[in-house]
Amino acid sequence: MLHKTVQLVRQTQGVALDLDAIPLDDAETFRLLGEGRTVGVFQFESRGFRDLLRKLQPQHFEDLVSLVALYRPGPLGSGMVEDFIARRHGRRAITYELPELEPILRSTYGVIVFQEQVMQIATTLAGFTLGAADLLRRAMGKKQAEVMAKQRQHFVQGAVQRGFPEEKAAKIFDLMAYFAGYGFNRSHSVAYALISYRTAFLKAHYPREFMAALLTSDMDHSERIARYLAECRDMGLTVLPPDVNEGDYGFTVSSQGIRFGLGAIKGVGQSAIGSILEERQAHGPFRSFFDFCERVDSRQVNRKVIESLIRGGALDSLGLSRAQMLGNLPRVLEWAQRQQEDRQQGQFSLFGNAAAPAVTVPTLEPVAEWSESERLAAEKEALGFYISSHPLLAVREPLRRLTTASSQTLAECRSEQLVIVGGLIAERRTQLTKNGERMAFLTLEDLEGSVELVVFPEVYRRCQEACESEAPVLVWGRVEAEGENRLIAQRLVPLHAAATQGAFRCLTLTLSPSLPRSHLERLREALTTAPGPCQVLLALQFADGERVVLRAGERYNVAPSMALLATLEELLGTQSVQVS
Repeated sequence: MLHKTVQLVRQTQGVALDLDAIPLDDAETFRLLGEGRTVGVFQFESRGFRDLLRKLQPQHFEDLVSLVALYRPGPLGSGMVEDFIARRHGRRAITYELPELEPILRSTYGVIVFQEQVMQIATTLAGFTLGAADLLRRAMGKKQAEVMAKQRQHFVQGAVQRGFPEEKAAKIFDLMAYFAGYGFNRSHSVAYALISYRTAFLKAHYPREFMAALLTSDMDHSERIARYLAECRDMGLTVLPPDVNEGDYGFTVSSQGIRFGLGAIKGVGQSAIGSILEERQAHGPFRSFFDFCERVDSRQVNRKVIESLIRGGALDSLGLSRAQMLGNLPRVLEWAQRQQEDRQQGQFSLFGNAAAPAVTVPTLEPVAEWSESERLAAEKEALGFYISSHPLLAVREPLRRLTTASSQTLAECRSEQLVIVGGLIAERRTQLTKNGERMAFLTLEDLEGSVELVVFPEVYRRCQEACESEAPVLVWGRVEAEGENRLIAQRLVPLHAAATQGAFRCLTLTLSPSLPRSHLERLREALTTAPGPCQVLLALQFADGERVVLRAGERYNVAPSMALLATLEELLGTQSVQVS
């Protein structure tokens, strides 16, 4: 997959890269990894892994290798990860049972992480051959009791013969047996970490080229494209709409940003795009909508293809509005067909003029312009998502402040977890239950994708108005199953009324014990200016990881308006303000 992306970067963006020349100690790359952001093809998509990256703050390639091995259920549940991070940051002493273990365990701060380390310890302390050490590794990994008992005796005897104390050898074997149950193959970790590092390097130093290649690699998956477009927005990268005069089959880089790939437009096949690009390369850019319809091969670029191009915005640069082009398409295509037939029959001027006669284009019928919502709806029909704008961009900040999950992060939530999501209801389907009660199945779209909502009769009765709303809504719901973008809705509230309807029950503010007194005074003042029913919790976060939660007095209960949340975020930071 890495080579696929690098190949795309090379071929479509003209960036010449030597993978072997990428340094493994680049500060900007480790900064990106330390922030826990998506790094590309080998994506750290799990919220838990991103949190782990932030806690570890990797500064060396070996840190990344270890982290890939540690992010598994066994190590996470055993406490190994917390121990590893504490040693990495000097909060816990790095110790070795014997000096001979330091060269083997130095890179993992004294923690046995890899299966290969178990084999090295066996050969170094007990004189095992590599074959015997591999048998030991297998026995430990499978927890074979009888084999382990024999191996323990063999290990201790070998260590004693080499001059090591028997008690110390037995203790080391027990430590090996404990950690080997969670051990990972180091060669696999190195391979995954290298892919992660290299994609992070490309994203850090060639962000436009990398994202264009990533978008091209997933053109057939609308959900992933929507996620990557959201990532581009977060990175400050401009994604330009498709254009028959500027674009290519895939996503490409221009001086203004990333040009949307024509191949991602629904209903436009590769042969049609190839025909358009071939004509453009042979005879130059298309000068107008009439010129385009006259020049393209109607056998490849038929009416349905042109309609999709219009709706997707690919013909916007040809001088007419989308409504004008679509409304006049039949008469323009009829005119273009006659022009093509005249050329094929070799018609020329009756007076023998060698110069080509002036072509008279048809008169366009007046067509009412589309509204913004109509234009965006047609665009979404053609592309599967919005590109030139998005109805939710105007409420992006309120949604960020008032939600606890998105369509992208929902799959990372555990089963039955209560979350708040927000967006527009794009699809509705109602049906009657066996008891004759009405329930609904809704599709909620946000800036990153979509979420399926199941609204049972009781909730539907209470929230029917919100279920039928065309405006943005907030949804409280429980995750139906881990790894799925599907919620059992418990409450739906229009976004604009969320604060006034008392939809939120709790506002949690994370504070540092070292917060200046002036900030505390401003915080108290802000809370008293917006009284309401929402309870305020103060979470004190200490440097050693301890977290103490205090309940503020009732006189500090608030109505979490957008203005209040913005003020609190300015005081405490965006990650320190959460509503529920």
